[in-house]
Amino acid sequence: GYIKVTPSREVSGLRQVWLAPEPVVTAHDIERAKLTDDLNTRAILLTFTADAATKLKQWSMVNVRKLLAVSVDGQPIVVASINGQLGEKLLLRLDGLGASDPDLLARRLMGCAS
Repeated sequence: GYIKVTPSREVSGLRQVWLAPEPVVTAHDIERAKLTDDLNTRAILLTFTADAATKLKQWSMVNVRKLLAVSVDGQPIVVASINGQLGEKLLLRLDGLGASDPDLLARRLMGCAS
């Protein structure tokens, strides 16, 4: 099942990431991606559709203490441990993402062309 990906740069301290063949949610499930600040760090707040929020909630409840990878254009940008229930919104802090252009990253997360 899982697909081994070697990111172009280290992601969350990992040199290799294993991705499920089918994503839990995709860019089509993102209702909005908004640039914001979190504790003086640039971040992107993702708001998902109601259906996607339900999928994330169900998936996260059976995957507590496992890993979630967020990828853009097939490349993981962050890997995080699931500590509880996910839902309608997800905040991605950009301090460790190597995002030189947060606006471009937000557009890519929305599934828009560069």
